[in-house]
Amino acid sequence: MTVFNKNILLSKEMCIPIEYTSGTCEDAALKKIDSYISLLEKNHISLDVVNSVREFRRNISTMFEEYYLGHQALAYCAFKKSLKCLMNDRLYIVDLPKESFYRARVNSNNKDFTNEEMFHIKYNLRGKVATQRFSFPGLPCLYLGASSYVCWLELNRPALNQFQVALIKQKKNTFCKVIDLSVHPQKLYNDMDQEYKEDMILSYLKWWPIIAMCSIIVKNENDPFKPEYIFPQYILQYLLEEKMDSEIMGIRYISIKAGKVSSEQYKDNYRTYTNYVFPITSEEPTAEGFCHRLCNNFAVIKNYSGKELEVLSDAIRRSGVVLKNNDKTPNIFASPLDGAGIYSSNGFSVPYNKTVFDRIEIVLNNKDNGRFSDDGALIIETISEDDICDMFK
Repeated sequence: MTVFNKNILLSKEMCIPIEYTSGTCEDAALKKIDSYISLLEKNHISLDVVNSVREFRRNISTMFEEYYLGHQALAYCAFKKSLKCLMNDRLYIVDLPKESFYRARVNSNNKDFTNEEMFHIKYNLRGKVATQRFSFPGLPCLYLGASSYVCWLELNRPALNQFQVALIKQKKNTFCKVIDLSVHPQKLYNDMDQEYKEDMILSYLKWWPIIAMCSIIVKNENDPFKPEYIFPQYILQYLLEEKMDSEIMGIRYISIKAGKVSSEQYKDNYRTYTNYVFPITSEEPTAEGFCHRLCNNFAVIKNYSGKELEVLSDAIRRSGVVLKNNDKTPNIFASPLDGAGIYSSNGFSVPYNKTVFDRIEIVLNNKDNGRFSDDGALIIETISEDDICDMFK
């Protein structure tokens, strides 16, 4: 294996998300790719990788030009050429992990959202669907966070008493895959204590420009049109149109808003800054107005309003918590974020398991039959696999 200096992953040229305060989105994107090509050349990376990224850059430039002229078909064609330059008919595909996912909404009313209202927007309400990073106006999608914290960030950090959160899980005996755009260079750097083969590294260096193009911070949040969304929306269109693999249902991607708070965020567990998007694919909705395929794969287990979460999470904080697991499912809901941290904009770090978001996830992932022990600690029994199956019936 060729010697690879992993410090390249921490270089400013590979730092994402991409932020720009002047000029155009396409100028910022192309400048980033240009600096990346120079970095590859300086570090004597394979000529195949360099040439592939150069071709990607040419097609991206064409994509922007055609898009701004209103030539949607030509812009999408250039996008597909750019994608195939780097993936060689192979995408970063991973299995959707069997873990807890979260969906949140801002609720400033006295009436709480129902479980149905915490799923994707119904077909008959598609007029309410605005443009989002990976989805077009009018296309309902199920957006999920791997942590309640990342959901809070995506909602622009609302007051916690207005932060309504639902626990959503993949149904038992279902299986799906996602395109993985969540591998931040910092994460790969942290993981490289283990042995990485040369082809794996070169594959990532080819894949990185695609991640970067989906990780551009929106300059003008209030503008109806956001050029930063052109490339990622085409990724979702490609997923829907190409039908690459019937098991691929969505995309896993980096939260840009986490990076806006602190770039240090990416040093920790991927769940603290990772989102998922699952577009509707069924032509006709269920009787309730939802996508058949998404309903067959996911279910809202429970949800609480921010006001309820304040009370429940504070009870856990004040009394301590003892998690009692079903013998058949030991540690099934042990927090996957133990050891991770949350970073403030000034770089201050707090362990995730000391935050209100950890307590919110304890509340959501456990039964409601909590009781107090003799020493005043709150005992909450975890949901067993049998309980989950019953909920899905």
